[in-house]
Amino acid sequence: MDNLEKYFKMLSECNQVLLRSNDEKILARDICDTVVNVGKFDSAFIGLLKGNRLNLEITSGILKPYSDKIVIAPDDPRHASGASGWALKDGQTHIYNDVTYEKDYDPYREIINETGLKA
Repeated sequence: MDNLEKYFKMLSECNQVLLRSNDEKILARDICDTVVNVGKFDSAFIGLLKGNRLNLEITSGILKPYSDKIVIAPDDPRHASGASGWALKDGQTHIYNDVTYEKDYDPYREIINETGLKA
């Protein structure tokens, strides 16, 4: 299965989840699980901004055990970088293809090393 076909299948499954769901939390969990299981992504999360901190409310995949250790706070210089931190600050999409040596991900170095997460 090529990537495009895989992504269409993931989108179709997400649409089915949306049609079947009648609970917001279950919908969020099932969407994240579909992204990981059907889309073959290592991890997916849905965060809610509360004050100046993004809380990872729903997490699926390899980051799930670490969700309480991940801090994303646009007003905190140590936790304001990375794709999510930058997106919160400037409203743009940010993509890192390999975070292994990215300085923006230094606060998460232990998690990256333990999980093997790259992007």
